[in-house]
Amino acid sequence: MTNGSNLARLKAAYQAWDETRGQTQEQWLEILGDNMRIRSVGGENAGLEFTAPCNSKQDALRYFTALLDAWEMVHWTPEVFVDGG
Repeated sequence: MTNGSNLARLKAAYQAWDETRGQTQEQWLEILGDNMRIRSVGGENAGLEFTAPCNSKQDALRYFTALLDAWEMVHWTPEVFVDGG
């Protein structure tokens, strides 16, 4: 898979995330590798326990579910993507 197709998949995942207000996690789970890691700026602070580090797709699904339970997605449209440097 080339960087261009990876970039297209990433853009599509962000677009779906924005259009569904975070209700679509499938595209994110599809693009995550088996050895993935997610760290959050919340860093497991009190009240943000769902921000515990994610080390698997199951952890990522837990994170997305808890994020949607705790927060309302209003808008998210990234404007800049970096692909291959």
